[in-house]
Amino acid sequence: MATNSVSKNELPTKKLNTVFLFWIISITVDPFLYYAFGIDDDKKVVVLDHKLMVFLLVFYTVFILFRICFLVAFPCSKRLCVFVLGQSCWDILKYMKMVIFCSLLLVGDRLSFGIAVILVTIFLIFYSTMIFRIYRLFTGKTRRIRSQIVINLVLYLYGGHLFGGIWYAFAAKKKYDCWNKAQQKYGIDGNITGLNDACQTKTDSKSNEWGIFKDAIESGIVEAHKSFLEKLLYCFRLGLQNLSGFGQNLEPSSNFLENAFVIVIVIYGVVMFTFFIGNMQMYIKDATKKWKEKKREKEEKKQEILDKWFPFRKLSEKLQKCIKQHQLKNKWKQKGDVDVENLLRNLPTDLGNNIKRELCLDPLQNVGRFRSWSEASLVQLCDSLKPVVYAKRANIVRKGEPIDEMSILLQGKLCAFSSKDTGSTSNVSRESACRKDLLKEGDFCGEEIVNWVQDEPSSSKKLISNTTIKALTKVEALVLRTDDLKDIYNQKAKVIQAFLRKKES
Repeated sequence: MATNSVSKNELPTKKLNTVFLFWIISITVDPFLYYAFGIDDDKKVVVLDHKLMVFLLVFYTVFILFRICFLVAFPCSKRLCVFVLGQSCWDILKYMKMVIFCSLLLVGDRLSFGIAVILVTIFLIFYSTMIFRIYRLFTGKTRRIRSQIVINLVLYLYGGHLFGGIWYAFAAKKKYDCWNKAQQKYGIDGNITGLNDACQTKTDSKSNEWGIFKDAIESGIVEAHKSFLEKLLYCFRLGLQNLSGFGQNLEPSSNFLENAFVIVIVIYGVVMFTFFIGNMQMYIKDATKKWKEKKREKEEKKQEILDKWFPFRKLSEKLQKCIKQHQLKNKWKQKGDVDVENLLRNLPTDLGNNIKRELCLDPLQNVGRFRSWSEASLVQLCDSLKPVVYAKRANIVRKGEPIDEMSILLQGKLCAFSSKDTGSTSNVSRESACRKDLLKEGDFCGEEIVNWVQDEPSSSKKLISNTTIKALTKVEALVLRTDDLKDIYNQKAKVIQAFLRKKES
């Protein structure tokens, strides 16, 4: 069932992508018709590019058959089928139009060439209408801004391709019209030298005889001996260049059609640029919105993880608020669950000390030797605590090994084995021993180092543990190391000695 639903949902998208591919191929190949003829400057005639015309005729024959097969093989919506069928009919009309176009060019007289150019112009008008319908179809089906940007970019490139082809065709017509005018005005029919003088390829820089087609005439790109690829790239470059510059490089003559052509280029360039910039702004706005939502969700997830951390719930509301504010302000690089080690590493020292005081001040007061200590001394002890994390089943200390720290449990469970317990062979006795010496949140272990340091503060030997302590779960703790405890004792001793000296004096 799931597979069928997915395939049904994916099918319209695949069809639309196929139609879009048809469209891309069609708008790429259609303007090739403008390059189907060239000027033979030596014989002063228009020459048909037979290879290109054969390619176009074969291409459209195959393309029409392929579209018909698509309609038969993939049933689609009524609107999409009508659209594809309309495109196929349009291809048939273009096919017939190319046959007429070739016939007119082969006749070779002035009237036939003029009719052929007019035919190409009519083709442009109807083709622009088809492009508008295609744009409406895809923008209506595709709501994603990224896809609309791609469509606008394709239309922009298509505009450069199309205008380049039109510019080429009308440049050739401009040269051909010049020959006809010279023949009528000077009566130099068949006089090649006279036609060359009347229609000079190279003109004065101040002269505007050729108008916007000056570059095409002087470069010789309209010559029949130029290859199709050379013509295509040259005119495509010029079309894009004029669209991006809104036709600023074009200097038309007083001819009506030239000025109209430049106006169309300017309008098309401005419209495409406006649509492209508008869609790009919408895309950036949408991307920024998604980024902010993703960032907010990420921060909420971090705070949710922090709220689930057991020691965090034991802190005061004021301290919890300070931690969350610092988390948002400084963008923690937190991955996975929160533990005491990475929490204190990401916090300022003062804020970390406040956390240690709230979590460990009461447990330290329960240690026998610390009960008589002042609150200031206990606060100093809290500040010297270090965060540690033990993995599940890790041995924190083994019997017979040196012990140099006292641990205060924040989260997790420990089990302490005495010498009597470790020698037992019964699993039951081991279980009961673990339950008897089970340590959990708020408990402490290793307090024997406090008695040892206080009794032998200057000893350089290590205290040997008579207990094995093992983590039953992941354990988070704050530990008081022997060296830190000795430093605090020495400081207290100096203070007491100074006080006694002052009292005796």
